[in-house]
Amino acid sequence: MLLKDVVVASGEPGDPSRFVHVASLMNVFSKFSPEDFDKKLHGNDGAKQGEEQYANSKLLQIFFSDELARQLKEEGANTESVVLHPGNGRK
Repeated sequence: MLLKDVVVASGEPGDPSRFVHVASLMNVFSKFSPEDFDKKLHGNDGAKQGEEQYANSKLLQIFFSDELARQLKEEGANTESVVLHPGNGRK
């Protein structure tokens, strides 16, 4: 991933950093499956427009954050990738 490569290359060793991805609990309503990735992602399968596509996008955002975290750890970067639901933030 280009984003990971840029962060790993630009950070000073030991400088902690964090990617924060804001998702949603709507991901639980996703009907996404890898077999129909293109159809679900682009809405060509007759799925409801709006809610289902939003739920799918939030689930994919969680997958992206997890994969980014895995790759950053593999590179030994002092950077983490986290995902959260905005209603869970506390001051």
